[in-house]
Amino acid sequence: MLEAKKNFMYTIYMKIKISKSMPRKILLVLMGLILAGLIIAVSVLILVDDKNDLTEDDPITDLTEIQFEQASSFSEPSIAQYNTPDNCWVIYQSSVYDVSKILSDLADINEDSCGTNLEKLSADSVVKIAPYIVTSVSN
Repeated sequence: MLEAKKNFMYTIYMKIKISKSMPRKILLVLMGLILAGLIIAVSVLILVDDKNDLTEDDPITDLTEIQFEQASSFSEPSIAQYNTPDNCWVIYQSSVYDVSKILSDLADINEDSCGTNLEKLSADSVVKIAPYIVTSVSN
């Protein structure tokens, strides 16, 4: 009777025992799930990115048409007219920047800097003004 009980227990143990190849199967399933997740994530990012593409009718600047025409042929003296906090343009390293919207965020540009050519700026200010470039200064 004891021998029969041992055989029965051994049979049950062997049936529920995890085989040596099971960890490899689990690893392959996990890798498949991760790959599927990456494919889905990339697909979603591509679809979202397509929604952000510009069309011909989308404005690419906040400038009025007159300001844009003037900006295409800026010289250093013509920047002087943009010297108020609401319309603050500066020249830095031969480029014109409209910093009106971020003037209060800039440590080394103030109202007195509007309409002028700046010699030095902190690295932080250079990074902040970069998106606000209008044009290059023509000689």
